[in-house]
Amino acid sequence: MRAALNAAAAATHAAAAYGVDFDLVSAVNNRATPHDVFLANPSLLTLLPGGRTELGLARTRLDAALADLVAAIDSIERETDSQADDLLVIGPKDQDAITRLRLGAVNVRTALTGVATFAKAPFRLLRDQRLSLGPVFDGDVPDLRIFVPAFDALGNPNLGRFPDPTFGGVAPDMTHAELARLLNKDCRF
Repeated sequence: MRAALNAAAAATHAAAAYGVDFDLVSAVNNRATPHDVFLANPSLLTLLPGGRTELGLARTRLDAALADLVAAIDSIERETDSQADDLLVIGPKDQDAITRLRLGAVNVRTALTGVATFAKAPFRLLRDQRLSLGPVFDGDVPDLRIFVPAFDALGNPNLGRFPDPTFGGVAPDMTHAELARLLNKDCRF
């Protein structure tokens, strides 16, 4: 539970760092597409004054959430008594996914301040992938708009058309093909 609350707090701080406000009533009443909203709100997804402070708080809370998640997994896995009356149980068929989840959490914690490598095999990647979230949480990415994918003919984001699959070097090994595969999209580049 603590992990979920810390994750929610991290998301709240991250949202407070960037412009996310727009006239929702107008967008709904005028049946605006996401593309319309994006064009009509040039400050959307741009770093706000005080945003760096909010991102620092988001990093702290996300780190705490991930640490709580790892601790919860470790606690459940250390249990030796009957799990018949336990609320959460890690069954044999879940072990692979839980191991990957735990390793992913540890790696993201590392990536918050340094560079983490997500190894090919456990994460089912085409090749090892590095991740460095420091620039984002340091506030060195003042405009997230540059990472928004192209919009399709209906004005919706096309998740197969990100302009930079490395997201400004945050994920330097990422390619369009691997990103599309991870997003489960059948895309051609």
